Amino acid sequence: SSPSPSSGKYRGRGTWFSDDSGSCEIDFDQSDMIVAMNEDQMGALSGSGSKCGQKVRVSYKGKSQVLTIVDTCPSQYCDKGDLDLSQAAFKKFADMDVGELELEWS
Repeated sequence: SSPSPSSGKYRGRGTWFSDDSGSCEIDFDQSDMIVAMNEDQMGALSGSGSKCGQKVRVSYKGKSQVLTIVDTCPSQYCDKGDLDLSQAAFKKFADMDVGELELEWS
């Protein structure tokens, strides 16, 4: 079997946060299936290239969840590939006290 193309797949750390407002100016709360994209991959917050409101599919140990991008995770917290999840989204994959997950997403 040929290896699956990795072009659309990213790997990175998944953490959780507790804010209820973000850089995209989209209303959300911590019960929503939302995510903050790392600053490196987030790019412009407005215009045609904006990732605000776009969906990503996040996978961890066979579980998968579609999350909406509503915020930016600053570069001092998130490297390229990293995602900062709402508490509800993180709990879909693991208990919050785990703190950090190795995620794959596209």
